[in-house]
Amino acid sequence: MQIDATRLLLPDGVFWIYFVLDVTSRVVRASRVVRSLSMHLAKLTLDEAVAVLRAHEHHESILVQSDGGSDFTSDLFQQGWSS
Repeated sequence: MQIDATRLLLPDGVFWIYFVLDVTSRVVRASRVVRSLSMHLAKLTLDEAVAVLRAHEHHESILVQSDGGSDFTSDLFQQGWSS
């Protein structure tokens, strides 16, 4: 899976959307729109995507790719989702 944050400039301000993409199928497994980047919200979004995969009987290890953003490289994010 791949997690990323994309910046959106909307009429009422800047927002970010976290999305978790299943690289093999190209399906977005989870997404969340937020006002600012957050390691907690990044982890929560990834946790939701993993739960979706587990609910569909995916029990193998899950490899997660991300860029080097601080929300993805924090200890909370790195240690909190071990699959």
